[in-house]
Amino acid sequence: MRSNNPKLVTGLVKFYEKQYALPKNGIFTLYEPWIRKFTLNLFDVFYFAKDFETFFKAASWAKKHVEPVLFVFAYTLALYHRPDTQSFTVPPMYEVFPDYFLPQETIHEIFKTKLMDIKDFEFNYNNSGCEYNYNSESFGGVLDYSINNQHLEYKLSYFREDIGLNSWYLAWQRKYPGWLASKKYGKDFWFKRGEGFYYTHHQLLARLVSNNIPR
Repeated sequence: MRSNNPKLVTGLVKFYEKQYALPKNGIFTLYEPWIRKFTLNLFDVFYFAKDFETFFKAASWAKKHVEPVLFVFAYTLALYHRPDTQSFTVPPMYEVFPDYFLPQETIHEIFKTKLMDIKDFEFNYNNSGCEYNYNSESFGGVLDYSINNQHLEYKLSYFREDIGLNSWYLAWQRKYPGWLASKKYGKDFWFKRGEGFYYTHHQLLARLVSNNIPR
């Protein structure tokens, strides 16, 4: 791997060889300091690669050696922010990691219909972890707005578990990560980024409040 700054590559390789221990089937999270550090180092190698060929070679190495979710996170960040990849189309995350958006049972059903060569099939799934009850007359059901309803969060499952919304939010986080400092990465066009962060979350919370769910 090559870069405008060889220290980035050297530091990444040393970190990988001596400290990085997240297995290929490990759990990726940015809340673990050493995983976060390695992820940002990997992104720096991608972002500061001197040309597309170097970026491609670095990504090929990382795809082979790095935990898949970690790789996709750093790789898609680079695609969003490198000047020479602005014409690339980043697929939605529900196509890359469908198990993050659909229950295991639904994925098995999709696989079975594919094996049976069924062309037209409708899949119904419950992604909230709770049993739906659409009978408005039933106590505690999704549409039961009585004060004693013990399942108020059911009414928000359509919003919280929406595949399109969750996929969009993941993409939004990658386009505007809070740690992507303008001075280091040359993102001078990020005018009023904090205001945009506040506005986006204000709209999401406003939608929740509009459901009249007690807080």
